[in-house]
Amino acid sequence: LVGSEMCIETVGRDSAAAQIVFSQGAQKISRRHCEVMFNSQTQQYRVTDFSSNGTYVNGSRLPANAPVKLARGTEISLGDSNNIMKLL
Repeated sequence: LVGSEMCIETVGRDSAAAQIVFSQGAQKISRRHCEVMFNSQTQQYRVTDFSSNGTYVNGSRLPANAPVKLARGTEISLGDSNNIMKLL
């Protein structure tokens, strides 16, 4: 984040489309599953789901293609409860 207020990373199984890459064996994760943006000014994340199987917070599916603000420390599940990321 040096010299920048925002950091944007794409999460998925396709290394050509994502910077955070899960193995091809993670079948519930899409090639381009979601985008995670961190704003260092507000200390908040914004997550946008692009997947077929969903991105979840506390069991609730995030709306597709709509950025959702999330606090640091939030855990998101990608496709199912086996694939969890914590937003630090």
